[in-house]
Amino acid sequence: MGILYLGWSVLNLAVLAWFLYISFSVLKWIKDNLGTAALVVFILGSLSFIKGTVTDSKPSTSFEGDMVTGIHTLDEALLYSTVLFYAYPKDLQGNIKGEISQSGLVIGHGWKTHQTTFNFTNNQLHYTVTGTHEWRFLGLNLYPEAKQFKGVAK
Repeated sequence: MGILYLGWSVLNLAVLAWFLYISFSVLKWIKDNLGTAALVVFILGSLSFIKGTVTDSKPSTSFEGDMVTGIHTLDEALLYSTVLFYAYPKDLQGNIKGEISQSGLVIGHGWKTHQTTFNFTNNQLHYTVTGTHEWRFLGLNLYPEAKQFKGVAK
């Protein structure tokens, strides 16, 4: 699976490089044939369509007193990993919070969390994470792959 993941990322990176080459060729053509003012309007108009968020953060906590925090790797492949950040009060009197984050070469991939559940059994934190691994091509979601992770956080 790691080779497939890496190959998909490299394909996305190659197509992105080709797209950038085409984009700069178009920008040069606009400047040469329509002028600098048209180029500025085109660039500003193109930038207005860009949107995005960065969700590579630890869970926000609103606990009073001592907390236990941790990181647990859910999935690891060649140059990529999906991790679970979790936090809970030391006295176990409160909610357990968790967030999922991707790191590494994530070009052409995305993650949407559907549900994260925690419980303590025999003083061990058990988790279940369900979500969708999105296989993307140039930002378009081509194939959503359902995933579920169960285990004990260390």
